[in-house]
Amino acid sequence: MIDQLYAASLSGSNAAWQHAIQTTSQQFMASPQGQAWQQEVDQYGQAQQALQALQALQEAQQQQQRQQSAQQQEAPAHQPHAMRM
Repeated sequence: MIDQLYAASLSGSNAAWQHAIQTTSQQFMASPQGQAWQQEVDQYGQAQQALQALQALQEAQQQQQRQQSAQQQEAPAHQPHAMRM
């Protein structure tokens, strides 16, 4: 694959270079190494999505805690009793 890319780079033809890139990419992705690489990429993407979901959950929980804290601070500490007559 490297030899194909090298030969295409020497040709000076943009079309030859583009064809070599496409061909070698397809060959690599069809190989066991390419499949393993794609699996790693997929796993990384899934881990990133899980991390983003966890961060969003943590941010939502923090926001909820801030709101509860603000509500508690706004509420009077002592409620007066109703007067009896």
